[in-house]
Amino acid sequence: MDPGHGHGVERGCLQLPHGYVLVADGGSASGAIQTVTGLTSGGSYLVAAWAKVATAGEEVAVGVKSFGGTETYLRGSTTTYTQQPIFFTTGVSNTSASVYCYKNSGSAAGYCDDFTLVKLP
Repeated sequence: MDPGHGHGVERGCLQLPHGYVLVADGGSASGAIQTVTGLTSGGSYLVAAWAKVATAGEEVAVGVKSFGGTETYLRGSTTTYTQQPIFFTTGVSNTSASVYCYKNSGSAAGYCDDFTLVKLP
């Protein structure tokens, strides 16, 4: 696991295709990222995770990048877990993707949990 996009990561754990992550204990600019290999080139996928923040109004993002297409992410700002589903298609020569949970700003923790990666028909 590469511990993220930013600095200040105190803890981060990301497992796929079905697992968990605890991220952004340090507040802003912290997260976790994992590259998933063995995907089908030109394949369509769903990645989903449950996300929440410790303080209302702050945001945490669940996203996917480096798959041969445009980086895609959803932001959550609630203090209860809400599911963040993201659909993406790998490029014609891409067989991997980087899935992440990232908290850009604020002082409280953000959490992403129960990541799932599914190949679509």
